[in-house]
Amino acid sequence: MSQEISTPNRATMDPPSEPPQMNHGRTLAGWVLFWVASLGALIIAIGAIQYNWTTIWVGAAIAVAGLIVSGVLRLMGHGQPMKKTTPPTVEDL
Repeated sequence: MSQEISTPNRATMDPPSEPPQMNHGRTLAGWVLFWVASLGALIIAIGAIQYNWTTIWVGAAIAVAGLIVSGVLRLMGHGQPMKKTTPPTVEDL
């Protein structure tokens, strides 16, 4: 059996002309979601250990509130941008 060896395409090996917009979620909306959801999960875990449904539901409500607050922050511009400002070109690929 023989395997075909392809030569690399120079256009795909060169880095893009400018880096894509990435901050790996290090935004205010991202951190708020992380900390509030973590707090909600912790309260749910405490409620599960105590077998207290009220505490579990309070933790779930806190986690859902974190989702809502994070979504509002993103809409206010404190999160990842909704779309890139410029469409990708062949050089970006």
